[in-house]
Order: sequence, then C-alpha cells, then structure tokens
Amino acid sequence: MTDQTPATAPKQTPQEVFARRVTAYATEFLTAIAPPEKVAQSVGRIGIALRKAGIKQPKLYGCDARSVANCIAMSALTGIYPGGAKPLVDLIPRGNNLEWQISARGLQALAERVGGWIITATPVHVDDVYEVTLGSDAHVRHVPCGKGCTTRADMLAVYVVGKHKQWPAVIVPVALDVIWKRSTGTQVWQQWPVEMAQKTAVVYAISRGHFGALEAEPEFSAVAEYQDTHREQYPARSSARPVAMEYTADADDLGEILEAE
Repeated sequence: MTDQTPATAPKQTPQEVFARRVTAYATEFLTAIAPPEKVAQSVGRIGIALRKAGIKQPKLYGCDARSVANCIAMSALTGIYPGGAKPLVDLIPRGNNLEWQISARGLQALAERVGGWIITATPVHVDDVYEVTLGSDAHVRHVPCGKGCTTRADMLAVYVVGKHKQWPAVIVPVALDVIWKRSTGTQVWQQWPVEMAQKTAVVYAISRGHFGALEAEPEFSAVAEYQDTHREQYPARSSARPVAMEYTADADDLGEILEAE
C-alpha cells in the first residue's frame, strides 16, 4: 500500500495575498458607508477597481492595505476609476497611505451618472464680459476675452451650470470669496487654483441643493465624507477654454452670486 500525499493548494504570491486583504477591507468599508442595495452592486466592482488601480498606481502594493481598500471601495461605489487620457480620479501615495482624490471632471461625470445632471463649471477671466441680471428676467451673460484663466489673479468668478432633461437649466454664480474660504492652503491650491476653484464651485452648488436631491445620493455623500478627512493633492488638469454663452434662470438660482458664507 502506497502512501497518499494530500494535494496542496498553490502558494499565493504576495500580491494575491494583498488583494485578498484589500477585498475584505473594501467590503467592510462599503458596508459602513452605503445602503445594502448599493453595497451589493459595488462589491461586484471591487475586482476591476483593484486591477485599474494597480495599473495606474503600482506603488499601492507598498501602502497600508486599509487605505488602499478605502480607495478601491470609493471607486467601486461611484464607478469612477483611475487611468485613461483624462483621469477622473487620482490615487496619491502619501507616506504609507493611499488617497483617492476625485477631480472636478470626476464630480461632473458622477452627477450625470447618478442624477442625470450635466454640470459644467466655468471660470471667468477678469477681462471677460460677465454680466449678471437679477429679477424676473434673471440671466448670466459671459463673453470670454480669449485669454483663459491660469492663475488665481486671472479669475473674477466661477459659475456652475446644470442641465437636466426634466427641468430648466440651473445657473449658480459663485463669487471667489466663497471659493477661497474653502481653500485648504495646500500646495495644490497654490499650483492649480483654477481646477480647484472649479471643483469647489461644483461642490458648493451641489451642497446648497441647487441640483435637487443630488447631494443626498449615497455616492455623493460618501465622496463628501471621504474628502472631509483627506487633504486634496492631485496633478493638474488643463481646463477647457470657456465659450460665449447666455443662460436664463429663475431669480432664486442667481440669488447667491456674491454671497460669502
């Protein structure tokens, strides 16, 4: 009678062990931040989120597994992944931690996917024609000078426009003092003020309820909570130059043009 040696499972690589830990932590994180129906949907995206993250940021394998898992969970929940010619989110290694930082473009993509809103944030150059009229015929008229904004000193304001197939266009002019009050003073604000101003204007408009219940959607709630606990630091994006435009909206939509909280 010959001895039978039990078959042993193939030894896992360090990356495979790490991936298993991240998957478990990401599932745990999703359970804490999202309702059950969103968790079930998001767990199925963890694998693709981890693959895309690994390709975009190979350094993640040297980061704390829980911080990586949180980033993976955010991508799985929102459907916003790193990578591509125009990334919607950046993965930033900071010490032993990995951070997930969504851009203005990423917020706009999420608003369209989750709520059907097409949102744009346009910086206004100090030399642009920029007129705001309040009252029963409230509207914004913007004629760019063609220079484009590249520095903080270039900007006069930022206005956010939201379009939805079921409702009239919503326009939210946001004064710079409102935006600069939300500046963290970090290097990213100093180096890329235009992109950060656009992102802040979008967050401001959504948080003030200008786009209905968009702010209450689990994806946006999770993004807001995550960003409240992480400093923003991500690479610059080149902003599209504005085009001449004129919108009309109710006076309530324009009532906060120069309001500073």
